[in-house]
Amino acid sequence: QLDTGALPGKRTEVTGFPVELYWDVLRKSFPDAKFLTVLRNPFDVALSRREHTNWDLTDVLMSSVQFCEVLEYRRDAFCSIVSFTDLIGDFEGTLRTIADAAAFKFDTRMLSAIKENQAPVKGRAPKPDHMDSWSAFDGLEIRRDHLQVMQRTWNDLGMELKVPAGLIVS
Repeated sequence: QLDTGALPGKRTEVTGFPVELYWDVLRKSFPDAKFLTVLRNPFDVALSRREHTNWDLTDVLMSSVQFCEVLEYRRDAFCSIVSFTDLIGDFEGTLRTIADAAAFKFDTRMLSAIKENQAPVKGRAPKPDHMDSWSAFDGLEIRRDHLQVMQRTWNDLGMELKVPAGLIVS
């Protein structure tokens, strides 16, 4: 994990992530960029990441908390924020929404992207969620303020963040 202690600029209240520097570097590196993101339940992200890379669930959740802080700090920088559920449930409609928000012309050739699974698991398409495996969080501890950052972000976007029942919040 990167030691960010000596980096300059404003930090987030909860994790101390150097959010100002993050956005400075991003904006200077990509001055004409249009930022968009697809939000997926962080607990599903953690299980998916573990499935593909064997990353630790706690580390992936911390990354999700930090991304929520990045999003909170400069939500205005995003031209589009869509849910993963919407993306896989209505691929064309969600892609059209993204294209409109980013001010680029929708082209039906974009629809071929759904045929190319970017994180393939042999024998299946992307799963809408991993709730059938949420028992992996039984007994896993998460800080209350970390969970609150994620919940606040989801609530601010009009979405509900579902949380595994066996997760320990301290």
